[in-house]
Amino acid sequence: MGELPGTYYFVFDSFAQNPSDPSETTYTGTSTITTKQGVIYTEDTGVTESKPPEEPAAFETTAKVESGTRKFAHTSGTFVATGTLTLGVATGTYEATLCKHKFSL
Repeated sequence: MGELPGTYYFVFDSFAQNPSDPSETTYTGTSTITTKQGVIYTEDTGVTESKPPEEPAAFETTAKVESGTRKFAHTSGTFVATGTLTLGVATGTYEATLCKHKFSL
């Protein structure tokens, strides 16, 4: 339990209106979470409300851990973040489950 202090960087790979629900936009992307103990790389999928950029839009993102460095090498897990997106700036909270795997050769 605890926080994961560091910096977070996200890049959209896709961003499209949901054909089943025009009030939603779905997206995919990648995240890089950089901490003093190492870096976590994730593949992300999510949904946000379709609103003009200047209006707050609720979002939910699931980020699956793909790889990591140093302390986060051989780590798997998932982050789920919820919050609002306004003018490209996200604010919110997250929950994460991270598992460290030991490898023997």
